[in-house]
Amino acid sequence: MPRDEAEPDADDTLPEPPAEVISRPGDLWLLGGRHRLLVGDSTDPASVQLVTGGRTAAMLHADPPYGMGKESDGVLNDNLYGPKLDAFQMLWWKAWLPALADNGSAYIWGNAPDLWRMWWAGGLGSDPGLMARNEIVWDKGSAPGMHAAGEHSYVTATERCLFLMRGQQFLGNLNKGDFPEVYEPLLAWLCAQLKQAGWTTGDVNRLTGTQMAGHWFTRSQFIPVSERHYRALQEAAAGRAFTRSYADLFGEMFPDVRGDGNAHRRDLAAQLREQRSPFDNTHDVMTDVWRYPRVTGEERFGHATPKPVRMAERAILTSSKPGDLVGVPFGGTGPEFVAGQRTGRDVAGIELEPRHADAICLRFQRATSLVPERVLPDGTGEPVSFT
Repeated sequence: MPRDEAEPDADDTLPEPPAEVISRPGDLWLLGGRHRLLVGDSTDPASVQLVTGGRTAAMLHADPPYGMGKESDGVLNDNLYGPKLDAFQMLWWKAWLPALADNGSAYIWGNAPDLWRMWWAGGLGSDPGLMARNEIVWDKGSAPGMHAAGEHSYVTATERCLFLMRGQQFLGNLNKGDFPEVYEPLLAWLCAQLKQAGWTTGDVNRLTGTQMAGHWFTRSQFIPVSERHYRALQEAAAGRAFTRSYADLFGEMFPDVRGDGNAHRRDLAAQLREQRSPFDNTHDVMTDVWRYPRVTGEERFGHATPKPVRMAERAILTSSKPGDLVGVPFGGTGPEFVAGQRTGRDVAGIELEPRHADAICLRFQRATSLVPERVLPDGTGEPVSFT
């Protein structure tokens, strides 16, 4: 059965946390010896530095308040709307961005209008280092009121997620944005020779019998001119330009560029692909629609807006590698901690509400049989059982 259609895991169904709250503001918990949970403020850069231990996260999985008015249900800051919500979103984003790898990814959950306002008006879209790759739709399969009379819009049975990639994302061709700087001196010299000869790119195409001038004399999909065509230009210029030998170009003058054109481009393209954000689409049925049952009953774990463990696991498997750090700005019920333990990733998260921090610790202990440890001032761990 595809994971999209699977029922929730047994360890997603957990009892409510105990009435007595164990966590305190400022507590740092170690879960399984590799994951860190801070009871604190996710908009505070110092708290982010503390919980990550100075490590760089391969990805962020953020489930911030949506402006859904659920603060009375324990979702702190959920009564923020419009500009106030936008300002809060940018606060936590700016606090976490320094901890995100230069080629890291970010998943930000929310309502579609708020997410795209965050992108277009909040400032994310003006960051040249960010690329919006998808708006992911979590299809829960059903919603209250689907057949109710009196509705004036379609019932919402989904939640949305803005999927971002940071850094250079080479998408297949060495276009202007991907132009390797190693080619710049060669391109400048060739363009100078073209001007010296008094030719246009149309003249070059005519003289060489090709349509390649746009690739030899511009940054768009640049490729070093072949020896045969270079010699044709030399002969046509008759000493006015292109006077250096082809061997000199790729020996003495531009030793960092190979004269084998396409092979060199393929090598450079391979290097650019290595710099892209990690993305593994082999482990599941991968589209921008994710079908998981809504979290119901005891699985909610006392939280108004929980996410399924398997949904967090899908994001983690796709955008990180074993041993990577996953940043979680809003802990909630902590599905990422269980998913990280399953998949061999380390998780660093912050949760403002001590009661929810307890739920995360209890869920992790139940799922793994590993007792959480409170980090003491001297750096040692104090085991505290939540069961």
